[in-house]
Amino acid sequence: MKVTIELLSDAVFGSGQSVPGGEDIAVRHDAYGFPYISGSSVKGVLREEMEHYFAWIKEQAAKERIAAIFGAAGEKTDLNQMSGDSGDRLTVSDFRLPSRIREAVKKELDIADEDTRRQKMDLVLSLFTDIRTFTRIEDGRSKDGSLRNARCVKKGFLFEGEILCKKEEEELVKECLSYVKWLGTMRTRGFGNVMVKGV
Repeated sequence: MKVTIELLSDAVFGSGQSVPGGEDIAVRHDAYGFPYISGSSVKGVLREEMEHYFAWIKEQAAKERIAAIFGAAGEKTDLNQMSGDSGDRLTVSDFRLPSRIREAVKKELDIADEDTRRQKMDLVLSLFTDIRTFTRIEDGRSKDGSLRNARCVKKGFLFEGEILCKKEEEELVKECLSYVKWLGTMRTRGFGNVMVKGV
């Protein structure tokens, strides 16, 4: 099933890395600088929403159903294996900006080879992201040494991906996707408000 994620607020999809002297939280992006949302992040949030849904409807076999759909908790599987031969388990692709946008940017910036790709990666990244600065407040004052910079994806962008699951589970997956309202890090600060739709 095709799935879209629309950013209703700026969002921080951390890569787990930092840029010395620049960013304490760097955004996940591809080799061209286009930000993306990892399939493992979406899969984790979807699993969490399905657990809440089963608790709400008082599903007796919730743990068994979750394990059958997603695999056992902590099980090492290829979360982005979209080959169609992943057995009965739900698989989730990475979510990327629409290809027409990526191709238009590459054409406009004349990214023709690896050298120009490297030179213009920061420019591409700056088209879709901003750097935000944060500090911790204690007793009405900013705490010494708490200044942090995070790169966030600008609100309004749409990301596209795909989820593969059993046909009989599609409606359940779509239902639980509609409950996903937040993705990424720093959600308690208002980042990562999203609208997710399965088509």
